[in-house]
Amino acid sequence: MTGHFENWMLNNSGKSDAWFPDPPLSLQTVSVKLIDSLVSRAISLGENVRMCLHEQGTIGLQCMIIAQHSHLFDLPKNADAGGKLFNILKGELQLVTFDDGRFLVASSSLLNKDVPVGFVRQGRTYVDVPRSEISVHLEIASSISTRTTPDWVKGLSRSTINSIIP
Repeated sequence: MTGHFENWMLNNSGKSDAWFPDPPLSLQTVSVKLIDSLVSRAISLGENVRMCLHEQGTIGLQCMIIAQHSHLFDLPKNADAGGKLFNILKGELQLVTFDDGRFLVASSSLLNKDVPVGFVRQGRTYVDVPRSEISVHLEIASSISTRTTPDWVKGLSRSTINSIIP
């Protein structure tokens, strides 16, 4: 790869483009310039893009910087074993948890420069929705995926989800 993605390898076999360190370093850093390049790529592709700080295929902790479009968020899902940490780097990101088994908001928090960190407990049904055209956040979770999509979510549209979020 050339430019700002030097020493990063593209894997586009997942739900979104993912860049992995190549070679993996004992200390991995990401500059503001590299995050800006990630945003530029997301804008040019019109898709969400991830930069994974962990090694590809790693068992344990997964750390990702995600540039996410406001109209391309995932439907609600259950948090992985250990929960999930979000740290907003650019823009705004709405975190919402739902009451178990129901389409009813239990809690909601807007992450931004004033409230940059949010944590979703293990097993909670949640959704993260960008509230700026593009948001960039650091997401940390266990790679031992216990993530499931609740039955009540199946068949819902993003606009339906958006309509109930405060």
